[in-house]
Formats: sequence, structure tokens, C-alpha cells
Amino acid sequence: MASSKTLAEFFNPAKRLKSVPSPETLIPKSSISCNSSPSNASSDPDNLTTYQKSRIEINKYSALAKRNLRICTERVSKSKAEGTEYVKLEELLVEDSWVEVLPGELQKPYAKNLCRFVEREGVLLLNTVLTVRNHQANSHAKKGWELFTDAVIRTISQRKSGVVFLLWGNSAQEKSRLIDEAKHHILRAAHPSGLSANRGFFGCRHFSQTNKILEGKGHVPIDWQL
Repeated sequence: MASSKTLAEFFNPAKRLKSVPSPETLIPKSSISCNSSPSNASSDPDNLTTYQKSRIEINKYSALAKRNLRICTERVSKSKAEGTEYVKLEELLVEDSWVEVLPGELQKPYAKNLCRFVEREGVLLLNTVLTVRNHQANSHAKKGWELFTDAVIRTISQRKSGVVFLLWGNSAQEKSRLIDEAKHHILRAAHPSGLSANRGFFGCRHFSQTNKILEGKGHVPIDWQL
């Protein structure tokens, strides 16, 4: 099985596809009339194979991802240069589809509270799958999100040290394989849903344990209050 890519590799554009003529276009020169005009077959989308069309789509989205990464990097660098402690999460959602789906959503009270965790407390809230159909649990599972979220976790593990990972539920705990436990701390508990919270989430004291670990390393504890 091929190894999963790192987050950085997702933003690198795929290699440009070299145009390969189909067997139908490999006609001997002697059979081509001198009066015929240059063929536009290679530029006509209708004459592209399914594979060629898919590669064009991949290249297009890879280029957009690279552009989005550049914009976000520039905004973070500018914020640091100006002495600002953080960049608002909504300023980093530059992908067009997010902008279209979430107009004004990040201004709602619940979103502001959750954004504060990311912006000021340094807490990343991450699900294995980031979208779902209303009232249809796991409806978007195994459609690509797992590759992305695995890459996020692996990249954090590789590039950071001393991170405290809170893995709640079996799906989250499976991600421990992506984390270097020699560099980081992992706290495991049952999922905090109503169906399983009584089987180990209540009483796990993960929030206080996390702050104890951080304070032991000289870091400021997290304000967990919403």
C-alpha cells in the first residue's frame, strides 16, 4: 500500500502531463493532404481521454492549493512582522468553496468561541472527516478527508515537539500510529458523545492533565472555558 503523503506534498502541484497522441492520431505523414489545416485535436477537450481530463483537474486544484498556501503564509508572516499574536481563522479560509459555504458562519457565537481555541490558545480541533450530510453520520467518510487529516496529524508530529494529543474515541485513537510518542504526549479516552461518554470520557480529566504537562514544560496553561 502506498504511503500517505505529507501535508506539504498535497500543496505541491502535480507534474505537468505530457500530451501523448492517441493511436487514431498517429497517421503517416504521406496520408495527410497538404491542403489540410493544422489539427486542433490536442486542444479540444472532447478528444481527451478520461485519464487526461482527470489529470488536468488534479493540476488545476493543485495549483489552487498552492496559491491558497502562499496567501495564508503571507498573512501569517505579515501578522508576525506586525507583532500580532495570531491570525483570525476566517482570514485563512481563502479557499473559494469554504467562503461560499460559510458566509458569516464564523461570526456566530459558537464559532467565535471555537476559533478562540485555535487563534489564542493554540488548540487544534480536528475530526477525521470534516464534513457530513445533515442527520447522516459518516456520510462523507472514505471520500478523501482521511488522507488530508492524516497528513495534518503526521506533519504536526514531524515538525513540532511536546504537543499533547487528546484522542477521543476509537477512530481518533487509531491515529496514534501517525504520532511519534517519543516527542509528544498522547491522552486517550472514550468519545464524548452521549452514547459513550459514560464509558471513560467522564472523569478522564484530560483538560487538567494537559495543563499539568504544559506547565511542567514551562508553558502557559490553556484556558478551557468557553
